[in-house]
Amino acid sequence: MKKVIFILLLFHGYIFSQNAWILKPSLTTENLNDVDYGSFDTWYICADAAKILKSTDNGESWQVLSTPVSQHLWAVEFLDYNTGWSAGSNGQIIKTTNGGISWVVQSEGVHPRFSGMDFINSSTGFCVGDNGRICKTTNGGAIWFSQLSTTTEDLYSIVMDQLSLVGFISGANGTVLKTTDHGGSWTNISSGTYNWNCIDIIGSSVIIGGRSGVIPSVRKSTNSGFTWQVLNNDMQKIPSAIYFVPIETGWVTGDDGYIAKTTNGGMNWQTQPTFWNEDLASIKFINQFTGIAVGNSGHILKTTNGGEPLAITQISSEIPEKFLLMQNYPNPFNPVTNIKFSIPQKSFIQLKIFNSLGKEIEKLLDGEFNAGMYKYDWDAAKFPAGVYFYRLVSESYIETKKMILIK
Repeated sequence: MKKVIFILLLFHGYIFSQNAWILKPSLTTENLNDVDYGSFDTWYICADAAKILKSTDNGESWQVLSTPVSQHLWAVEFLDYNTGWSAGSNGQIIKTTNGGISWVVQSEGVHPRFSGMDFINSSTGFCVGDNGRICKTTNGGAIWFSQLSTTTEDLYSIVMDQLSLVGFISGANGTVLKTTDHGGSWTNISSGTYNWNCIDIIGSSVIIGGRSGVIPSVRKSTNSGFTWQVLNNDMQKIPSAIYFVPIETGWVTGDDGYIAKTTNGGMNWQTQPTFWNEDLASIKFINQFTGIAVGNSGHILKTTNGGEPLAITQISSEIPEKFLLMQNYPNPFNPVTNIKFSIPQKSFIQLKIFNSLGKEIEKLLDGEFNAGMYKYDWDAAKFPAGVYFYRLVSESYIETKKMILIK
């Protein structure tokens, strides 16, 4: 597998920062428009030119699936490993029940473009798109019927709360629609004149992201859309997608590889370095650590630590005689220990953590390092007590050592 090198930036002498968003091979240069997961290890992406991409190893590698349509696909939604839908240009909707091996066309593509999709369960789902179009199914997509949407503005995104009857749609020129009966009817609760590209429900609140001209904006309502609070003080790019998990932690994507994260429900946003300048269209997280963002020219970015930059310390710039992985200290430890290693020449390095069964649970480092001695402080707070192994890998060296986490 091709490894992607991230440049290490030097700060104050010896502190390096390595990007935690890793570029993954996608096997296509088409623009990627939406991403969703069917299970912890299985992800799907829809793209231009009717392409669907699938990963069965949690986003590490991807295959391109065949579809029976020819137009761009803009939205993808999976309920589990096997069952999912995708919708796109000219109102096309396709469904699979076998993990993308085969697809059934559910809409012949004679309607305006569908841009957003969400399913409450295996029977009930929605598609939204251009000219205010809302379609609903109550039988898994065998029949789709139009709903009165109270607007002719283009609609971009839809989110339904599976625990209540409430749902929201965002669209152009300030359009925000709300349902309180699982899409039986929709009410316009317009929020300003911005184009709202994305929307998500976080607990009892709803949050939207969009733009007015080139001005980005994120707004939040804690009273079902009656009033809105502006949250975009730290937003540097126009949000294209927004996703929260759990209630306080969320991310947005935007142009030029932009990803920002909040840990306080959207009040503040911190830009996360990606070192890529392709526009990003969609982002999704399985939990607060593992997520995937997709965008133009086949770009797929993955993180396993919530997108936080990784920090290591170069403790000596003297050139060592050989590769060396040292015993962690302290050992046993709770919950932080430091791992030291030496590199005799510039090398591609991976530092990985394995559990007692030999399963890789975390990749700490994956990039190019100059010769020297380094120290990585590993925080194991999210892992249970037990025996773990850490492994240093380069082109010409591999070594594994044992450590014990106590709590």
